[in-house]
Amino acid sequence: MPKLLFTCVESSVNDPKNTYASFKIGPFIETHALTIANNLRRALLTELAGIAIVAIKIQGVTHEYSALPGVRESVLDILLNIKQVPINSAFQVYSPHLAYINCQGPAEVTAKDIQLPPFLKCIDPNQYIATICPGGELKMVLLICPGKNYWLQLGASQFIAYCKKIFPKAGATTQTRKFIKKNQLTQANILPIDATFMPINRVNYIIERDEEIDTETIYEYIFLEIWTNGTVHPFHAIQIAVQSIIDIFKPLQGLKSLQPKYITFKKTQVLESLVQPTRKGNYRQLNLGGVRSKKSEPPILNLDIGNLDLSLRPYTCLKRANIQTIRDLMGYTRDELLLLKNFGKKSLEELENSLFKLGLFLPEKVIQPESNKESK
Repeated sequence: MPKLLFTCVESSVNDPKNTYASFKIGPFIETHALTIANNLRRALLTELAGIAIVAIKIQGVTHEYSALPGVRESVLDILLNIKQVPINSAFQVYSPHLAYINCQGPAEVTAKDIQLPPFLKCIDPNQYIATICPGGELKMVLLICPGKNYWLQLGASQFIAYCKKIFPKAGATTQTRKFIKKNQLTQANILPIDATFMPINRVNYIIERDEEIDTETIYEYIFLEIWTNGTVHPFHAIQIAVQSIIDIFKPLQGLKSLQPKYITFKKTQVLESLVQPTRKGNYRQLNLGGVRSKKSEPPILNLDIGNLDLSLRPYTCLKRANIQTIRDLMGYTRDELLLLKNFGKKSLEELENSLFKLGLFLPEKVIQPESNKESK
């Protein structure tokens, strides 16, 4: 396979909140390009974290349908304008922080009037918030949180209860603390915002075949288009998305047979109590008659044999013999299993090794319950 190339075909910055870039990635073997492009698009839209304003407190406001004296916009309009403010950080932010606005009329309040912590930056300082008439004023504190995707507004009960815990603990500068204390904003009502954390606005991809190379193998290229809100570089966004996909599949890299979580030493002892030595003492037998009801039987017996670390050959042989669970399996002796079609000594050795990992072994004799004997 030829060396993978990653190039930027075109890029532009239409405005501070709209950054565009187009990339060419490839070559890939046929059908691989579609798989990679689709997963990369989903990761770009869902796995990238962002920062957004999730709630505010305004002096003299009790709810979002209030009207501020001396302010042209209603509180609901102010909330919608603040939602459009894009915020970026110089490094990864893991905890909530506070910012504030303190403006007096006449004035036009924009995003540049937000007093942010030093490490936070507003991407579009000209984002309009409100207009203050002469004699009016606008004093508010903003709660800024990191997150992914959308902030699901839970309403006045759960969401506000969450914000009440976060506001006192959120990081803030000394100037912000003084502003909150001076204007008694700790007692003000919390106004939630349906925030959007996603830095990616849109992703599109086109897959093209390489018709110029005259080879038997068909190669394909991905043309990936990305539109961001200006808080992340498109190339860095792809790097983060690729790493997130790798992190998702990494735990599956060393995938082994699933081991039942509820198998403990005590429950293994319960199963061992059903296994009794014979008088001769040269082999052991499984007393299935000791299990009187499904409630008293150990849960390990009800596990499907798919939980055993078996290769395809012994697994299919057991399934064809209608051996579905470990309980069914423990009803067979070693000699009886060897009579199964295509089930040889290697398959038996593999099965016994897998059972040994669970603390089990095959019986050499099976005592059936008395009810089964009477029916026979």
